[in-house]
Amino acid sequence: MKIKVIAFAMLLLVACKKELRSPANVVYQSRQAQVAAVTKEVAEVLQQVYADRQAYIEVNAAIFRGHYYDERILLKDLLKRDTGSFRRKFCEIIEKGNYPILTSELSGVLKLKKGTATSNNMILADDSAPSVLSSINPIGIYFPYSENFASGDMYDTIAAESKLSDIAKATIVYSDREDDAAPGKKPYFCTSAPNKICYMDVLVNDKYAELFPTHIVTVGAVVRSDTPTVLKTDLVTRAYHGSSRLTQQMDKLISFTGNGGGSEIKVCRINGFLKMADEQITNFAGDVITLHYTRADIRKKRWKRVFGVWDPNWNYQDIEQVYAVYEDDNMGSKTITGSLKTTVNLPGKIGKAEGELGFKINMMSQDAILTQRKLDRRSFLRDGLNDQGYGFMADANDFLAVERDWPVIDGGAVWSYTFPYRIY
Repeated sequence: MKIKVIAFAMLLLVACKKELRSPANVVYQSRQAQVAAVTKEVAEVLQQVYADRQAYIEVNAAIFRGHYYDERILLKDLLKRDTGSFRRKFCEIIEKGNYPILTSELSGVLKLKKGTATSNNMILADDSAPSVLSSINPIGIYFPYSENFASGDMYDTIAAESKLSDIAKATIVYSDREDDAAPGKKPYFCTSAPNKICYMDVLVNDKYAELFPTHIVTVGAVVRSDTPTVLKTDLVTRAYHGSSRLTQQMDKLISFTGNGGGSEIKVCRINGFLKMADEQITNFAGDVITLHYTRADIRKKRWKRVFGVWDPNWNYQDIEQVYAVYEDDNMGSKTITGSLKTTVNLPGKIGKAEGELGFKINMMSQDAILTQRKLDRRSFLRDGLNDQGYGFMADANDFLAVERDWPVIDGGAVWSYTFPYRIY
């Protein structure tokens, strides 16, 4: 028995040594500790900042403007405003309290407040070095399910202060994990001092965030971009990614890596038309569509109308293409492999022939590939208007006759979509 215990202890020691020596594990733990430390400080400051009604209104208004995808605003954007109540209150609290990380990294803001500098660029300091204000993993505030606490006009435009003031103070969460639940601080008015805000410990998850306004101090934000205008050309067969629905949360609610919150979906096309017969396809075709689904979109199983061009002109000699969809992350690796038939160029000869090309494409994702579907042009055009087993998506603007609509594809799957086409 003693020998077994010693052997077990030796095995445990070896296992621990391997874990400690793993560079990836050390980097991961170090990164988590860094993000947890800075987001914890920011969350503690926000608990005091939000006691100022106008400062709290400014944060929600900035999120509702929709400059970033996925219901977010960066801390540096809130600190740029010379006359903002948020900035004034934030700086006052840092100066009076013990916040070593923020005091160090926001020294430019504090100097500006004291009048020792004249340029707002001071607060951006070195944008190439990781910090709470740089473009490398900047700290931001994420408001999941914000639509539940705002009317449509507030969400699409700059909100009126009278409406914003009706939003209850937010529960505040900082990011120290990759998870769908984490501890948070919920505000309430203290019984001993009616005008003072106190905080109680709560567990925040999707169900909680749907019912109570929640601000998660997290990492990163993606600037919203306009959908490019598609120019009409003559005699083309154009295929579209029409409408789509995602019914499973691909990321965690709380994240310290920048992968949390809603899901960023990539709709891609794999094509080998007129490549060399001995060539392997290693990249998607240029027409990649990026879609952003909020957690509310996913939880409520909403359809998103896109009508993004998947293939501007599907040539009649291009026999097969692959429709591929995955959730984009900033870490992890997935590979799409397979083969397709198309018209290829013959190496060393003049001419073309039908051939088969293999493809192997790597992408950054921590999730399973949502869809990888091979489509042949003839069947796609012949059957594309028929019911695929899940009915049709009603759409008054889908360039079809009034009595026709496009069929839903993979209606019972995690990823469902319509695939319109147009020949003109």
